[in-house]
Amino acid sequence: MDTQFDIKKTLPTTIDIHASSDTAKQVTLKGKKVPFALEKSVTGCNEIEYILPKKPQGMSFLTLSVIPLKGDASVKKKVIYGDASQFFMTQ
Repeated sequence: MDTQFDIKKTLPTTIDIHASSDTAKQVTLKGKKVPFALEKSVTGCNEIEYILPKKPQGMSFLTLSVIPLKGDASVKKKVIYGDASQFFMTQ
């Protein structure tokens, strides 16, 4: 039996919401433009870091985003695939 596999359905999708003065990119909410843009993208295979444990249980994707609170620096994103119980955060 052949099984169809679509990688786009497997890779995580990210959604970026950010302030925008470009009216062409602004989101319409209840018939009015709001000063925010919405961008959706699929994470590329080359953007994923893999952490493969000895005994994998609960393998999943984890998206980490570093969002600057001041200034207009861009959001930094990292996508990790591995055992969720093995993820640790440090400063």
